Amino acid sequence: MNSKNTKFKFNSLVVTAVVIIAVIFVNLIVTALASKINLKLDLTRSQKFEITEQTQTVMKQLDKVINVKVVGKKDEINLEVAEYLDRYSAMNNNFKVTYIDVEKNQSVLYTYIAKGENLRMGDVVLEYADRYKIVSASSLYTQSVSTVPGENKYNFDLEMKLTNAVVTLTGTVEESAIYILEGHSEAILSYLNTLLGEQGYKTQTINILNSDIPADAMTLISCVPAADYTIEECEKINAFLQGGGNFMLISTAGVPELPRLDAYLAEWGIIKTSDIVVEHDANKMYNGIPFAIMADAGQHEITASVISQKTPVLFSESVGYDVQKSNAQNAVPTVLINSSEKSVGKANLNATTAEYEEGDDMGPVGMMVISEKENSKVMVIGSASAVEISAQYPGNAQLISSSVSYLTDNGGSLKIAPKVVTEGKITNLTKTGINVLYYSLVFAFPAIILAIGIVIWLKRRYL
Repeated sequence: MNSKNTKFKFNSLVVTAVVIIAVIFVNLIVTALASKINLKLDLTRSQKFEITEQTQTVMKQLDKVINVKVVGKKDEINLEVAEYLDRYSAMNNNFKVTYIDVEKNQSVLYTYIAKGENLRMGDVVLEYADRYKIVSASSLYTQSVSTVPGENKYNFDLEMKLTNAVVTLTGTVEESAIYILEGHSEAILSYLNTLLGEQGYKTQTINILNSDIPADAMTLISCVPAADYTIEECEKINAFLQGGGNFMLISTAGVPELPRLDAYLAEWGIIKTSDIVVEHDANKMYNGIPFAIMADAGQHEITASVISQKTPVLFSESVGYDVQKSNAQNAVPTVLINSSEKSVGKANLNATTAEYEEGDDMGPVGMMVISEKENSKVMVIGSASAVEISAQYPGNAQLISSSVSYLTDNGGSLKIAPKVVTEGKITNLTKTGINVLYYSLVFAFPAIILAIGIVIWLKRRYL
């Protein structure tokens, strides 16, 4: 009997040891795989950590070493940033991430201070050869707008910025030259300038009255000009377009008449018909404001993502446009964004009534139009605020990004839409609360379960 008990105990110990060794071995394998392959499941409501197919393609093709320096230790920076960098590193070993303890490595900060950069905690610097791109931690989240009372939404666009930095640094996508026209008391659209810079475009301002359009120019943008273009300027723009260039005009209600520029746009079949578009469909008004219109999108490659994802687009204080299929340039004009059938395009901004009057334009009224022929495109956006509020409206951000991408044919860097994050109870936790939850789930609960298992095993091992 003693011999049998001894043999049973020995077999039990052997089986236990084998199981423990197997568990350790499996953990080692999983840990090794995790450094190469993403084994995590994204259970967030907005799929915030899902990497797009476009980024996966870029990272598979990355054959140059990108040195990524993160300002701060890994446990000090934003958890989402650390997770994204882990996923990028897992996709390609050439994406090398280093976390900088700024208390011990002040030289990194001084290096960039000498370049005119002021790095802050959580900023990500991507370096290749003698070039660099900085992804600012403060720019990753921008507040969005929710139609649900009491709900907060944010745009999270780290993937867009990381991927665009990779492709522009390595030359996978050549930086497109965009020139912002000046000399006509134009408005400064700060968000547009930020957007163009973040998405890898090389931008400069130019006064074409005194200068020729540079040979590297791909697109010209005129931001709410308050003075008309001269005949000579219109001729320069026309020559630029005939050579394969592109032109975008951003306008808004209340700007002075621009007869020469409007006449040139009419040659492309883009006809200004009203000073301001007024919405009369209560379901299409934003917060009941008739000049703030939740717009409809027409079918086009530019609007495809907005339509498929059903993201709302807000146009406020917009000029109204119509299209003329038969035009001097033999171009094909298309309405991209329009108001509802109940809307009215007021021919006179100073009209005493918002209702329809003779000479007004009945809805739907075009508020964003593109006209195309061969390799040239002309686009008109009737609402400057539709561009500037893109930081709060994912639909507007997608629309403007896709528009610039389409004009520049730079499809590789502009079609990664920001993730929309809905604020819930879990996001209201403090950092301490998040740490408590993390250590509870990862260490405390498994330890308790392990202890219970050991106690049960000790009591039943000889049964």
